[in-house]
Amino acid sequence: MGASFEDVMRVVTTVSALYMCASPSSAVFRIHRHRNVGSASILPFTTLWVCNHIWMLYGYVTGNLFPVFTTYAIGDALSVIFLAVYIRWATERKAVLKTCSIALLCNAVVTMYVVLGMNGAFQQSQHTMTLVVGIIAVASSLALYASPLAAIKVVLQTRSSASLPFAMILAGAINNLLWVVYGFLVFDLFLIVPSSVNASLGLVQVALYGVYHPSRLAIEGAVVPVAPCQSPKDELSQFNYTVMEPATPLPIAIIKESLDVCCITIEESCSLGDKR
Repeated sequence: MGASFEDVMRVVTTVSALYMCASPSSAVFRIHRHRNVGSASILPFTTLWVCNHIWMLYGYVTGNLFPVFTTYAIGDALSVIFLAVYIRWATERKAVLKTCSIALLCNAVVTMYVVLGMNGAFQQSQHTMTLVVGIIAVASSLALYASPLAAIKVVLQTRSSASLPFAMILAGAINNLLWVVYGFLVFDLFLIVPSSVNASLGLVQVALYGVYHPSRLAIEGAVVPVAPCQSPKDELSQFNYTVMEPATPLPIAIIKESLDVCCITIEESCSLGDKR
């Protein structure tokens, strides 16, 4: 007997979700290579960790071991690795550790609730447990996919989308569209509602990235202001584009690096001409 459409969607959704969980890997690799976090904010990494952990707990409570529990358990482990690399090279480590501590506290509280609740400590029904953890999971998802929206004001002011993590946004949009389909198949509103909202937010951010792509600045000769970031909180309104490039697909990254080299060469030539 061939696999049903639901089984196919389980596999496809799992693959897309795992790619979503691993999408920050390119940015993390650059952080490790440059030994500097640059303009990368800690917030997307901590919200990704909380989101993965809460959805893993939701899969446990509902008994959905595949794809929900398995997928987000892997994502939970990857998030810890990403955070470890970020903390290793963060200059404002005190502020970073404070943010990570808040995320750890959130995960610990919900985990304790699930463990005690599933063992009858609160005398709550399975439906109530599912409702409570589901609402928390929805909130964590909205926080994850809406967090890049905090940079939209800066993007519009500088006319550059260099601060937007394109790979993470695109993966999230596709992943959420697949979760919407799977949610309808299993009739789970906690999967359908947040996935629909997050898919819409993701598509808006993808469009914004295309309109204000950094390569257009190099072509048009626009000037992007550079402001040093003092903490993860400051990074929501200030971005240093010169330390680390955002995660982008390989062809775009190659083109952008070539344009950057050309701009530097032109600037050096102009400087030499002025001295003469």
